[in-house]
Formats: sequence, C-alpha cells, structure tokens
Amino acid sequence: QSDKIKSYETKWIRIPHGAAAWALNAPVQAVTFGQADMMEHWWLNIKTVKGNYYQLQFRGLINFPLEKNNNDGLIELRKCSGIYDCNQTGLAEPNKTPDCDPGTIDASSYTFDTPTYTMGDVVKWMKDHEFSAQYKLFTHNCQDLCKAFYSKF
Repeated sequence: QSDKIKSYETKWIRIPHGAAAWALNAPVQAVTFGQADMMEHWWLNIKTVKGNYYQLQFRGLINFPLEKNNNDGLIELRKCSGIYDCNQTGLAEPNKTPDCDPGTIDASSYTFDTPTYTMGDVVKWMKDHEFSAQYKLFTHNCQDLCKAFYSKF
C-alpha cells in the first residue's frame, strides 16, 4: 500500500458502437436536455513507481440493454499483470471483444513529476466512501468515478 502512484490513465469504450451508439444516445440526450454522458464505459489504469498496475472501475452493474444486476454498488480495485490486462478487464465489463481499441480521456489522466499519493491513499479513499458506490446510470456512473478520482488525486 505504500507503492506511490506514478501515473493514471482514464480509458473508455463506447458501449453500443457506430450508428447504434448515436441512435441510442439521441433520446437520452433529449430527455436529459443534453446533461447525460455518452453511453461509454470508463475505467482507470494506475501505474505505480514500483511498476505495478491496478485498475479501478464499477463492475457487474449493467447488462445491455440496461438490465440491472444484483451487484449494485460494486467498485473494484484490482491488481493487473500489466496494461494489456487492465484494458482487457475494462473491455470485458461492457462485453467488448479483446480486439477493441479503447480510447484515452486525456483530461482525466495524469503523470506525477514527484509522486506523493500511494495505493494506500486510494484504498482509504474507497473505504471512506469519498465516492459513493451507489450506481445510477445517468448521474453517478463509471465516468463520474473517473472524474472524482482525477479531482482527488
């Protein structure tokens, strides 16, 4: 837990892809007056000074098309064998195939010049419920988790 965070990267993949993404997103944007996020799954890949990789994401909450599971409120922090492993787990959550190429959200990614935060700080942030694990599809979701992490760290 004393392993310092060197960098983190917010990754994303559109849940429905191509024309389906835009067709499904249009009614959502109309109902929420443009306040809802695009239907994308976001996750964080964290790299530590010691070269360890971790991934942070909401897990097992939504089956497309929008059927809730019984795992409401599960935020998972898991150690990965490397960046590829982190991305494969991120892609698996919205049932994407391993050959998909996730994008990076540069505005929610960061590399520390002088690392000060540790993985212990991340665990404490999670245990203290500084970001609620209560999942809400349009207002408190994986994108909000990544944004909250960026704001904190």
